[in-house]
Amino acid sequence: MNENHNVLLIDDDPTQIAILTAYLSSLRISKITSASDGQKALDLLASSVHETDVIFTDLRMPNMDGYVFLKHLGDLGFKGQIIIISGHEHVLLESAASLGKMYGLNIAGQIRKPLTKQALDRLLATRKEDTNHNGPRSSDVMSSEAILNGIANDEFIPFYQPKVDLLSGKIVGAEALARWQHPELGLISPAAFIPIAEADGSIQAISIKIFDHLVNDLAQGGAAWKDKKIAFNLPPQMIRDETLPETLISRLNKAGVSSKNICIEITENGFIDFDHITVEVLSRLRIMGFDLSIDDFGTGAASIANLKMFPYTELKIDQSFIGNVLTDAFSAETVRTSISLARQLGLRIVAEGIETHDVLQYVKSRGIDQAQGYLFAKPMPVADVNELFANPMGWMSNPTYARQSNAA
Repeated sequence: MNENHNVLLIDDDPTQIAILTAYLSSLRISKITSASDGQKALDLLASSVHETDVIFTDLRMPNMDGYVFLKHLGDLGFKGQIIIISGHEHVLLESAASLGKMYGLNIAGQIRKPLTKQALDRLLATRKEDTNHNGPRSSDVMSSEAILNGIANDEFIPFYQPKVDLLSGKIVGAEALARWQHPELGLISPAAFIPIAEADGSIQAISIKIFDHLVNDLAQGGAAWKDKKIAFNLPPQMIRDETLPETLISRLNKAGVSSKNICIEITENGFIDFDHITVEVLSRLRIMGFDLSIDDFGTGAASIANLKMFPYTELKIDQSFIGNVLTDAFSAETVRTSISLARQLGLRIVAEGIETHDVLQYVKSRGIDQAQGYLFAKPMPVADVNELFANPMGWMSNPTYARQSNAA
């Protein structure tokens, strides 16, 4: 969030409005408006001459509550970020967030009342990566044509988020995450282009570009990369391509890179057909030496059937459960069940979204194998991850980890 953003606050409690206004003003955000319920907020949005970038909205309000307000925003096609605030339990915040995403909204986070500076700092810190100050504002519209031009000009590159082995404490690999290095707009977060790319099919070309870059980085990385496993996300629709195994292995062979250095992550909440083509493609990838990870486990509708059907080597527990494991009983039970299933199937277990020392200690105590998250390192360009790969314990100097570890 930057000082040029237009922010709308919606809450029937003037104290909470005052706290948010004071906090945002300290960030030099001057364009702040407020409303006491959803209907008044809609009226403000309709009459405003400036486009709203960020909305903080309560759930329980008179006249029009937050749930109905989110539905109206979805109908309007609102493109800005939405942060949900409420004094209710986490499960209601999570359900509101899920509902908002179903409406096609950009839910940037949730925060419980009473609001505090520390809680707001944590929320905005976790969003900083997704709202890069040099990138486009969330209201900027990405087009399919612009994405195709970016693909043709090789503007899509990987940023790497290190993965830490929780037994040894060493960095053992990383996940390659797509970024758009736009010549005019700078570095663009995937939140701005992935939904469009998924809708128009260009996500497949972007994925191949990211794969080619990470293969080149592995080939050029020398000894520091030799024993690292790099994960990358494969869109579910690509699994329908029977030539995919040959496509990937030929690129590896050309660069002199082993498939044992690659882990293909398949998003569990994406639609996967349980048929012979999918089973064949994934099985052939496995016999060629690729690891297969089921990503965002627990967020889809066919988790257990998915695990039984396909030859996975890794289960990755979604950050929405890991982040709430200490405060939400449902999240804790989901994590426990995921660990149990993975152990029965002999899968490596990865926890994503580790942001606090307390959560780190929890996942270590449960025997989870690997983890990634802002506590260790944010996604970073290849030059920076080169330094960490050369010093596998170097993540401990990350200010976030060092501060929390000393406090503990």
